[in-house]
Amino acid sequence: MRIELYKNPEQPIPVPFLNGVLQYDFANFLVVRYRSPKKIRENMSKATPETMRHIANDTRMLLENLMANGINVEDATWDEHIEPLLEQLSKNGDWKPETYNIRYTRWRDYFDYLISLGIRIKAIFPAKITKTRTVNDEDDALNYTKSNTATYQHDEGHKTVGKKSDYTDRVISLDQFTELYDALHEYDPVYAVMAKVDMLTMLRIENLVQIPFRKSPLNKRNWMIWPEFQRAGRKKLRFNCVGKFNKTLKVDVWPAAIQTIYEDYIAPYYDERKQLFNDVYMSRSNASMNQGKVNLPKDILWLTKTGVPVKPYMMQMAFRDVRGKLDFEVEPHFLRHTGATHLLYGYCKKQGIEPDVRLASVFHQVLKGILCHEKIETTRMYIRTILKQKASIYIPHIQEDIMNNIEPTLDPAVVAGSKKTINEFYGYLAGELPDIKDIKSKLSS
Repeated sequence: MRIELYKNPEQPIPVPFLNGVLQYDFANFLVVRYRSPKKIRENMSKATPETMRHIANDTRMLLENLMANGINVEDATWDEHIEPLLEQLSKNGDWKPETYNIRYTRWRDYFDYLISLGIRIKAIFPAKITKTRTVNDEDDALNYTKSNTATYQHDEGHKTVGKKSDYTDRVISLDQFTELYDALHEYDPVYAVMAKVDMLTMLRIENLVQIPFRKSPLNKRNWMIWPEFQRAGRKKLRFNCVGKFNKTLKVDVWPAAIQTIYEDYIAPYYDERKQLFNDVYMSRSNASMNQGKVNLPKDILWLTKTGVPVKPYMMQMAFRDVRGKLDFEVEPHFLRHTGATHLLYGYCKKQGIEPDVRLASVFHQVLKGILCHEKIETTRMYIRTILKQKASIYIPHIQEDIMNNIEPTLDPAVVAGSKKTINEFYGYLAGELPDIKDIKSKLSS
């Protein structure tokens, strides 16, 4: 039997029904999980709206499979029902250990919720054991030996996951990006342009959607569209946005991205979409400019073909919807890793040096201001990604290859204008970054 999850695009919590009947425990679990997770478990953290949709789908998977086998949730046991079900679904779906662990944890969360209500259940999940591990102080870019220990709760039900040492499986090739762009452009050009801008800015999606048309509370004077930018003779723009933990991030955005936004999206599509936004979307009773705890700019930029503001989960959905046309896995966040890998390689090429993990502290000074990451281990992972793969597969002149492949889908004027500024974007940006000798000098002083 199918549990229907009724989704309101403006609300983070889907509402579950079975044959038109509200699934009370399931629905309340989603509400508590989102609004008051510590009522379920003291150390449970809050979930984003996008994560809540995944939690709802994974919980539905559990309940539907139990029902299909004629088992009530209260009567389900770990050994006889839950673990075999997880193993079978994992085998059928070819889940990675990380996927298995995520779904296992979400199922356990649901049973913990039932226990918090005083409902008697038979399932006894594997024990959680307090363990100790060594933690390197990765925020100290000049110290490779400092370490300390920390305790953590190890869940015996989790599968062993190898520690990720690079982003190889999250960096796509030029040909793959071209396929992705074409598929997204056919689906809705706004997502294709956002994907390209994501490559050019290396922003997280939740930050990318905060780019305004002309201004926002954090960008009242320092944001321009391409014609204004050209007239002002600016070299780059500073974009302010709300990042993780409500921190204000300051990110440099370069001409290639500003031009792409205007010529590939604003000029051909924006006016019609903004009219639909004003006349149709804003007249809806559930119209909202919220994306989690962050407000989208009132001077909205990114709009779908129906005039609806693009929110992070919609970008995720677009990627999932076009996946059937692709022969590779890709998520929006992969573009951030791909762009960063291209940039670091371009920087090494400009400096005439070979990528080397021993230079991580130097590269960290280059990347952390652009990517807004603090941990030096993240920089090391980008270096290892380059070392692990043949750079010629996906690095050189990314925009030239992209434009040559996607030209047929774009207006000729857009293509001509774009080629002038973005053909060798990463090489240009790499040349604008500090000299490696200067960085070494500062680090040693």
